[in-house]
Amino acid sequence: MKMPWSKSAPVTSEAPAPAPKAPEPPRDPTAPKGRPTPRQTQRRGPVEPPPQTSKEARARMREQNRERKAAGLQKERPLSAREERMQARDAGPERELVRNLVDTRRSISSAFPLFAILILVAMFSGLPSSNPEVYNYISYAWLAFFAVIIFESIFLGRVIGREVRARFPKTTIRMGSLKYYGIIRGLMFRRLRFPKPVLRPGDEV
Repeated sequence: MKMPWSKSAPVTSEAPAPAPKAPEPPRDPTAPKGRPTPRQTQRRGPVEPPPQTSKEARARMREQNRERKAAGLQKERPLSAREERMQARDAGPERELVRNLVDTRRSISSAFPLFAILILVAMFSGLPSSNPEVYNYISYAWLAFFAVIIFESIFLGRVIGREVRARFPKTTIRMGSLKYYGIIRGLMFRRLRFPKPVLRPGDEV
């Protein structure tokens, strides 16, 4: 019996139970998961078995590189730290002018590495004690060659300074660094110079 002072019990509305989901059909393991990747799209034919020997692996790698190069997919090799420093050192139109001035001149100084090697061989081969007269002649020739290097370096430095001031009057690069850059390049064999010479001896700059 419900008394007048008793509170009515809250009415609870029970939500209907959700309907059970229909079981999903079993997935085909051979079916693709989604959109194929570009590598899957490019792949054609059956997968090759792994190489059995290192020789076979190198041959397959060379073949893949040739195919990538023919398809235009060959990636550029990243530059090393030394190559980046060399590119920064050789950058700029001023240094390009210096290189051309050096490469278009014929000089005796470019034979400096060969002459230095001959002097070292003569010193360590026992020539000073076995044949001092020949060694004295070689020493005199070395002094004369060194004097020629000094003369050509001074002359080349003046040519570099004159041409750079005439063509790049507003350059911010120190003239001493450009002269040093050209003199060091002139002491190298032409085939060992980097960047490679683009002008031949006697060409106009």
